[in-house]
Amino acid sequence: PHRPMLCVVEGAAYLEFTQRRFFVRQRVLKYSYGELVLFTEKKAREHGVDEEHIARNRFGGKVDNCFHVIAHKGQRIAANEIITKIGYRCNPFQKQLTSKIY
Repeated sequence: PHRPMLCVVEGAAYLEFTQRRFFVRQRVLKYSYGELVLFTEKKAREHGVDEEHIARNRFGGKVDNCFHVIAHKGQRIAANEIITKIGYRCNPFQKQLTSKIY
């Protein structure tokens, strides 16, 4: 080629605009992601929640502010992969749920 550097730039631009969606296939998570949930005391212990945390956040047989992991640090997530978790309401009269992802 007459201008080799220009060929490289043109190739990079072509790749960026035409095949970008195929370029990144997966990524490795830098952090763990999860949400704060309400566990029963038994489930909190099964998930390894500290006894001190259980004692401080216990009410009515439930433990509040337990971190439930959705995706772990270092986990590989494919492009367009969706991770879902099932949640349950605390009582039958509950009409809405707010979830914050951390």
